Amino acid sequence: MEPHPKAKYGHSRHQRTDCLQVVIALVITTDGFPLAYEVMDGNTSDRARSAGFWTRSKRSMEKQNGCG
Repeated sequence: MEPHPKAKYGHSRHQRTDCLQVVIALVITTDGFPLAYEVMDGNTSDRARSAGFWTRSKRSMEKQNGCG
């Protein structure tokens, strides 16, 4: 089985440098219902991840609510 194209070696918080990983960004309501998600390369930094994801998520939610 071939790895997914987004699976990359990156910073593992479990010190597992031998494993490929993906990053999943998720926005949920206070009740735990998902509003937006994105699957990113496993070597995406926290800073790069949050900047673009929040902008895209906000735009998407505004369109769904007829505000954008």
